[in-house]
Amino acid sequence: MQVSFRTSEHRQSFTVEVCVIDKNDNVPTFIEESMRGSVQLGLLKGIPFMQVEALDRDDRNTAHAELRFILMEQTPRIPSSQMFFINSITGEVSLTEEGASTLDPEMCGRYKLSVMVKDMAGKANAFFSSGIVTVEVTGNTWASPDPVRLQENLPGPYPIPISQVKWSGSQAEYSLEGEFPEMLFTISREGVIYLNAPLDRETQDQFQISIVVERPDGREIAKPVELRVMVGDANDNRPTFPQAQYHTVVKELSARGTEILTVQAADNDDPKTDNVRIFYRLVGQIPESPRALFRVDRDSGVISVQADSMEGTAPQYTLTITAEDAKGDFGAMQNTAFFLL
Repeated sequence: MQVSFRTSEHRQSFTVEVCVIDKNDNVPTFIEESMRGSVQLGLLKGIPFMQVEALDRDDRNTAHAELRFILMEQTPRIPSSQMFFINSITGEVSLTEEGASTLDPEMCGRYKLSVMVKDMAGKANAFFSSGIVTVEVTGNTWASPDPVRLQENLPGPYPIPISQVKWSGSQAEYSLEGEFPEMLFTISREGVIYLNAPLDRETQDQFQISIVVERPDGREIAKPVELRVMVGDANDNRPTFPQAQYHTVVKELSARGTEILTVQAADNDDPKTDNVRIFYRLVGQIPESPRALFRVDRDSGVISVQADSMEGTAPQYTLTITAEDAKGDFGAMQNTAFFLL
């Protein structure tokens, strides 16, 4: 305001500034009369699932509008009387450690929380008002997905979707952890897990992948879930003989059925499959005449004399023997060794 006065000769004026000091004469009130929220099963302690808000018409720059929130009572008080926590400054509501570990929608699907808001930073002489918060307990889709079995050396195209997870509560971001090469597995914003390159069972036959769910600020929402990926064997390894050539001696007087040598081949495929079951075949004899002097047992690899007598035969024979896996069926892989007798 401006004040002026006059003397006998002069007139003068000056400005007077009047400051209105706030008085704590407004009671804080909750913005919403009906406060409702939902909490998801599996939520970790301390992660807010809702927020209560209040308003005070006093000067926001003074303690008159400095609000504090208090959780007064929980109904029902099962399975614990301290299932919930309210941040006194922000009004964010979260689960306590007891709440996170014992929350069960079948035991109690709805809670009533009596909350209070006070001004003056919660001092004894503060104004206050109270309200009721209804909290619904909901189930969650956040669970370990079924194990996945993938064939090694899949032809693609990549990436290949192999599984999916979903956090059914608030906005969430996903990431993967585990012992696997970087970018071999990835996860999308929608929770779809992808395989990005062929797998090799002989290098690693299974993967244990931890799937982490976080808020946008990086705080974990729930405990990680696990995805087990098992790598199925493809018949991609040839049976191999320890050496390419063998030398042995056959006595001229050897009778029919005399064992000469046992051959063994190895296969690096999955020992639990027929891909490593090896069968042996005699495919060549030089010189060819007389025929059927020798035989090889299909299963054991034992080479034996098949002729009634070795008298009058050539002084040296070369046998060609193959080892085949996968029961010798279509798609079997084979290798060859030469035996000088």
